[in-house]
Amino acid sequence: MKKLMSIAMMIVLVGALAVTATYAQSADTLSVNIPFAFTVANRTFPAGDYSVRRSIEGATVVMELRDAGNKRIYLTTDAVQSRDIQPKSMLVFHRYGEQYFLSQVWIEGRSAGQALRKTGAERALQREFAKKQTKGETIAVATKHN
Repeated sequence: MKKLMSIAMMIVLVGALAVTATYAQSADTLSVNIPFAFTVANRTFPAGDYSVRRSIEGATVVMELRDAGNKRIYLTTDAVQSRDIQPKSMLVFHRYGEQYFLSQVWIEGRSAGQALRKTGAERALQREFAKKQTKGETIAVATKHN
C-alpha cells in the first residue's frame, strides 16, 4: 500500500511539473520602441519604449502592453495565421493620416500571430479614407525578445 501511495504521489508531482513547464513556455515578452503616438482599445499612448507580453490563459491569448512608467493595459486578441514563419518579431500598425492603430503582434519563429480588434474610431477613419478612394498604410515596427 505504501508503495502504491508513493507511485501515485510521484505521478501527481510529475504532472504538476509538466503543467508548470507548459505554462512557463506559454508566455513571450517583447521590447519595442514605438516612434509615434498610437491607439489601442480606445486609448492613445505616446511614442516611447514598451514591453508586450503575450500569455495563454486557457483558450484565450492575452496581450499585456506596458509603458516605461509601468502603466499597463490588457488586451484580448484573435489568432491570425501566416503562410510563412516570421523571421522577426514585430508590431503591426494601421496608419490613417497621422493616426496609428495597433493591429497585430507577430513573434519570431511562429506562423501564428495575434490580431487586435478594430475600434470604432479606426473603422470610421477606414470608411472616410474609402470615400476618398485612398487607403491607410500598414507600418511594421521590429521588436526584440527580452
